[in-house]
Amino acid sequence: GFVTTLGETHEQTLIPKGSLANLLVNTGRVQEAEEMYREVLEGYVILYGTEHKCTYETQFNLACLLDRNQSDEESMAEAEALFRQVVEGYEMTLGAERGVTQEARQSLATHMYNKAKYLERKADADAGELARIYLEAAELYEGLKGPHANLKSAGRCRQAAARLEM
Repeated sequence: GFVTTLGETHEQTLIPKGSLANLLVNTGRVQEAEEMYREVLEGYVILYGTEHKCTYETQFNLACLLDRNQSDEESMAEAEALFRQVVEGYEMTLGAERGVTQEARQSLATHMYNKAKYLERKADADAGELARIYLEAAELYEGLKGPHANLKSAGRCRQAAARLEM
């Protein structure tokens, strides 16, 4: 196959592996998908470096997968870091107005909102920290343009932050 002929880090090997990882996610085989996304990400970093469209796309896919596990704080932290890298990378290389940048920003905002809701359910939740997270999510939502604009979610985040700051 491609791996034997072209090697682990050739683009023609990485593209089908990324597609297979997407298929694995869609069929519920998330552990296998996670492993494959990590292999593809490693390959793109070797092939193109950390500041490349293919690297960002794979980071985004891995972040979305990790973000599904809302009860695992380690996965949530890694998803957040990946979402932030993708948003920053897309803003730097493509600009803040591009659709993929807006999509990544929206995913980070939703992640932050869900993170705050998760942490709020914990008995030892720090109200100030939760308010900060909700406000960050609101600012991310407010920065969205066009079809990604979501002022309703921004308002919901600001209300949650105000409730916590009382």
